[in-house]
Amino acid sequence: MIRPRFAPAVLVLLAALLAGSAPAIHAQGRVLEGRTLHSEALGRDWAYTIYLPADYETSERAYPVFYLLHGSGGEHTNWARYGDAQMTTDSLIAASALPPVILVMPDGKNSSYVDSDPVTGYGAMETAIVQDLIPHIDATYRTIPTRRARMIGGLSMGGYGAIHTAFKHPELFGAVASLSGGLSRNPPERAGPATAPTPWGIPFDAERWQAESPFTWIPSLKQKVEEARLQVYISVGDDDNARIIEGAVDLYNALRAEDLPAELRITDGAHTWEVWDRTLGEALIFFANVFRARIR
Repeated sequence: MIRPRFAPAVLVLLAALLAGSAPAIHAQGRVLEGRTLHSEALGRDWAYTIYLPADYETSERAYPVFYLLHGSGGEHTNWARYGDAQMTTDSLIAASALPPVILVMPDGKNSSYVDSDPVTGYGAMETAIVQDLIPHIDATYRTIPTRRARMIGGLSMGGYGAIHTAFKHPELFGAVASLSGGLSRNPPERAGPATAPTPWGIPFDAERWQAESPFTWIPSLKQKVEEARLQVYISVGDDDNARIIEGAVDLYNALRAEDLPAELRITDGAHTWEVWDRTLGEALIFFANVFRARIR
């Protein structure tokens, strides 16, 4: 993929310089790659990358946690290496637009972050996130272990995975963000037999796909609205694939039709890291506003 010339945080610094009011050099958080936990759901050790804010080692505070999911063909280091997650988060914390937070970036392979057959698919990824990863993070790091301080987001396949996970488990998350998420009301067209592992069965099981669709879970989300009013942020580039743009708009409309909270942003760009670099900062600010509203 083509990398952007400047990360969003660098653009912020450049704008400040041009305005004659450059901020002081700010403290940097740490990105730790290759951390592992043993997942009972997956039956194996499982890798993740974690970002710890600059004051993590010197403070005694507990932190909100934002989970970031990568896209198809990616892995757990993507957000840190290509999405400038550390630079963007450091800059937003320094500007007081974001409280100090922990970012957790698990390895999802091409699982769509759903449970699937471990032979033809990728194993129980949804269950692993809910029953293994979240408890591990809360037990290992100083977190605020409540839904008001726990958010989840992702790009492309990870945008689908974040929406899917949050809609099925709204009691665990205060907010969810889909950045160019692979969302659709209708199953994708499949031509020929699958030649690689797939979360949707071999041959492709349209009924299973529909059962896991976030659109299918909106009625149950409506039923839980009093106990868990999940805040939803959806963004997509105006030059993205037509199916992805349509899916983003359809999801927004479906949520609003049920009087559920949702925000939609159609931004400039295609299905690229240039868009995800920029929209990550916007999603983090959305998460921060949800967190701050819940603790007043």
